Amino acid sequence: MPDLRHTATPPLDSARSAPEPTRDLAFPSAFPSAASAHASRLATPYVTPDAEAFNALLLLPKKDGEDSDFEDDYDLDAVPPSNAESVEPSCVAYAAAIAAEGGLAQRCSQWHRACLSHAIEVSISHYGLRPRGGKMLAPSLADNAHVRSLDLSDNGLGAEGVSAIVTALCRTGRQTAAPALRALSLRQNQAGVDGAEAVATLLRSSHPLECLDFAANAIGNKGLGVLAQAIAGAKCKLRMLCIERNELEDEGMEQLATALGENYSLTSLSLEWNAIGPVGGKTLAGVLPMHGTLRALNLGWNGLGDQGIAVLADALAKAPASSPPTLVDLRLHHNRATVLAALPLSRALRTLEMLDVSGNPIGAGGAATLLLAQQEQNSRVKTSGGKGGGSAQYGAERCRVIMEDCCVRPDTSLAGLVRRAADAEEISSDDLQQSGVYAAAAAAAGKENKSKVSRPTSKESKSNGIAIRAEVRPEIGPPTSQVKSGKKK
Repeated sequence: MPDLRHTATPPLDSARSAPEPTRDLAFPSAFPSAASAHASRLATPYVTPDAEAFNALLLLPKKDGEDSDFEDDYDLDAVPPSNAESVEPSCVAYAAAIAAEGGLAQRCSQWHRACLSHAIEVSISHYGLRPRGGKMLAPSLADNAHVRSLDLSDNGLGAEGVSAIVTALCRTGRQTAAPALRALSLRQNQAGVDGAEAVATLLRSSHPLECLDFAANAIGNKGLGVLAQAIAGAKCKLRMLCIERNELEDEGMEQLATALGENYSLTSLSLEWNAIGPVGGKTLAGVLPMHGTLRALNLGWNGLGDQGIAVLADALAKAPASSPPTLVDLRLHHNRATVLAALPLSRALRTLEMLDVSGNPIGAGGAATLLLAQQEQNSRVKTSGGKGGGSAQYGAERCRVIMEDCCVRPDTSLAGLVRRAADAEEISSDDLQQSGVYAAAAAAAGKENKSKVSRPTSKESKSNGIAIRAEVRPEIGPPTSQVKSGKKK
């Protein structure tokens, strides 16, 4: 499955303490690759006395007219001899479900192998299970006490299959269903609003699920409203939620913002590739500074524009120094932002450790503005002792700023500095001066003043011809005479 490009993977322990923040990409995949899943399912084999009978059932010839998109890669040699002392409950439940449904076409031998081997990470994406296959897998998943991460993306489960799986996980009784499961992907399964309602029931249950990928399921604003109510509930334990590509709009952000105001568990949220505009950005800006646990937010591939980004950035920048926002990783790539959004973002860098503005035409002026702000931020972190030594007002980690495809000419020295900024490298004032960073930033500030996107206040100074806030602009710049002479040119 995709890497969620953008979601911090929570620890898979049952503790509710805040996880350590991810320092590289904010949203690495929470689910195993095909190779790791294959290695996992064949490790530590657990054999059942009825393995041979189950294998025979799986390998029965299909009935006339039966068809399946499922890739039947079952290998008898991979199954150890049936001499175990006890029976694996999830295998027994799966065999019973297949026999009851007569669903040989939707059987999944990979799931059976995972149950046999007590696999911890399992990937069954793109297997064509469809609703019937999901219904057969559901009771077996509920009886599986070992799997911690399960990827069921792109299986055509539909609302019926998704509902069957999450209903099984909501099972109550003497033992919690799938008690080890912490990460679940139901991505791209055409679940719709009905599927969202089923998932909301799971989030309101006592199941310890912490990581959910429900992207590309066409839930729309209505489905988001259902999920939002569940997120706001006291029983919700989710730390990571991915609802990318779900046709979400500004209207839905009102419901989500209300839920975030009452949620105390989410650390990572991905809203990438939806239809969130400036109004939605303003709505989220009202809650982000106050959220006590959210550390990573992905708003890439939306339509925030300069206005929406400026409002978000101002909300983060104006948060009290005594209680700065917990948000340290912000993804705003491909949002139609221009150079006018750069200065507001530069003021927000004081609390960020990662900012991605790739795919936005901010140009040389915008890139230069963010470069200067990043160098100032990293200089403060270095002064305060580096990792873990940051003050309450400034971040504790060196800030990375990713600016790929931002309309900066690749044959210029500025392009090289942009690449170094992505690795949070320290850049000397001489390099900044020779690359024309100061002059470009001054020109960008002039454009912002003319557009009246962000008017200078009494707290801002116009040092070196650039309208800047004293607390975030670099003190490593060249002498004033150099900037003035460069400006006259």
